[in-house]
Amino acid sequence: MKSKSVVFLSAFVLFFAVFGVETGSAAKTESPHDRLMRISRERQGIKTPEQKAAEQPKSIWDDDSSSNPYFRSDRKKVRTAADLKKEKAVREPKRTTFKRRVYTGPSKDEINEAASKKAVENFKAFLSDDEYDAQFANASYNTAGDSLSVTGLKIVPVKTDARGRKVPYVMTAAEIVVRGLNIGESNGTPMTKDGELSARKMEIPVWDENAVKKGKIEISKMTAAGDIAAFLKERKGKLEKLEITKLRSETIINEAILNNIVRSKVFAADTLAFEKPELGLETAEGLKRQELTGFRFDSAQIDGRNMPDVAAVQSAMTSYSARVLNTDLVLGARLESQKEKPQINLEQLKKNVAENKAAIAAAEAEMKSN
Repeated sequence: MKSKSVVFLSAFVLFFAVFGVETGSAAKTESPHDRLMRISRERQGIKTPEQKAAEQPKSIWDDDSSSNPYFRSDRKKVRTAADLKKEKAVREPKRTTFKRRVYTGPSKDEINEAASKKAVENFKAFLSDDEYDAQFANASYNTAGDSLSVTGLKIVPVKTDARGRKVPYVMTAAEIVVRGLNIGESNGTPMTKDGELSARKMEIPVWDENAVKKGKIEISKMTAAGDIAAFLKERKGKLEKLEITKLRSETIINEAILNNIVRSKVFAADTLAFEKPELGLETAEGLKRQELTGFRFDSAQIDGRNMPDVAAVQSAMTSYSARVLNTDLVLGARLESQKEKPQINLEQLKKNVAENKAAIAAAEAEMKSN
């Protein structure tokens, strides 16, 4: 009986051993369908329940996520020495050798003051040389608007001629304005090439050989644009445009004492506009003779009429007039002009006439007595 039990147990153990081996082999065997499903899950990143279970933490101490009540974010964190070191590094600024640039140049007021001074110096240098000096009552420069205004301008000669003669002045203007030229060379920047110059109430006197004023050229307003700096320095050159309002010059050409009539030549126009005008050194002296000497242009308009050339301009501006004068004053002016240092004023002319009449009366009385 005992032997039968041993045989039975041996057979039972052998059965389970064989069955277990077959079962393991069967488990390791994967069907084509299961293989395709496994590859699909792996590609899609889908985990099997067995894989998910294997990834679950074995203990709460292994779960440091926010869902674990023992590792909630609102629990007070114990700071370590390393944490304090990191916090200190964040609070302290990083040390660097960089230095912020600080402006050390002149202030705005200093720049404006220097520009105003330079503008006046440049303007005076334009009009002054060994022969002439520029004098003016007041000068002001607007740095922001780049505009220099000079009032009471008078250009006077500094030398006498071979005969020791020196006229009182060669030109006057109530106001001169220079714009767009950076004439003040603000903050060290150079002057520009092109700008604009305007003048009001200009007078160019005409003197005779004895420095007696015998006529004048009057201009109500003149505006010039182009290379103003070069033109003022050289007193000649080509400009972009030249516009003149009310130019007039009158010269006595013939005197008829009979009936106190005097004839004169008038050189005048209300409006003159020139494009690309070019003026020579002789233009100013020619203008005193009522001639456009050394003057050229691309186009011109005189009182609204187009002019083809200089000859047409000359003709359009020339006219003649006659007026009745006081013969006594004419005689007084002639007598004064013969003096070494004439003084042309009304009282002096009347005095000359009275002295001349007294001398004639004395001479006639002496002739009668003889």
